[in-house]
Amino acid sequence: MSSRLKLILTVPALAVLLGACTTQTQPLQNGASVYRSSESQGALYTSTCRIESARYVAVIGDSVQDRNRAAATTGVGVVAGALIGRAIGSEIGKGRGNELARNLGTIAGGVVGANTAQAATQRATTRQGVEYLVRLEDGRQRVIVQNLNDGEAAMRPGAGCQLVGGRGQDRIIPAV
Repeated sequence: MSSRLKLILTVPALAVLLGACTTQTQPLQNGASVYRSSESQGALYTSTCRIESARYVAVIGDSVQDRNRAAATTGVGVVAGALIGRAIGSEIGKGRGNELARNLGTIAGGVVGANTAQAATQRATTRQGVEYLVRLEDGRQRVIVQNLNDGEAAMRPGAGCQLVGGRGQDRIIPAV
């Protein structure tokens, strides 16, 4: 196979493989308006509160599902990068120089593929969130961090709210 043909085939393959490492859309996450099915049809407690402060934060996914996705994506990135690096390296030099170029291309491609996959996974699992400092009716304060979904904005300081919780999941919702 000619070197020009290999290059023509390698570039689109690289684009497809790197594109497979990214997620285009994010599903709804737990925010003020999203509940898990395990939270439905059960009693949750509520406390009246007021927003003292709110600031936007990044919520980085660290669930088992996120870690498994990261491991699988990184593995695909390493293999794809190594294969592409080897194909590019095979076009360089002759004899032992070609062997060295293939081996270095394999290693460099694997490293680049792993880094690209890790960056894509972090982008896919990082969500916009908000950190609320709220004051409860009895004067105690609580800090709650929750995800924001598309179209949701943080509530403003001074706004009335409800701290809703139970089953290990607390959230802030606007007062009714």
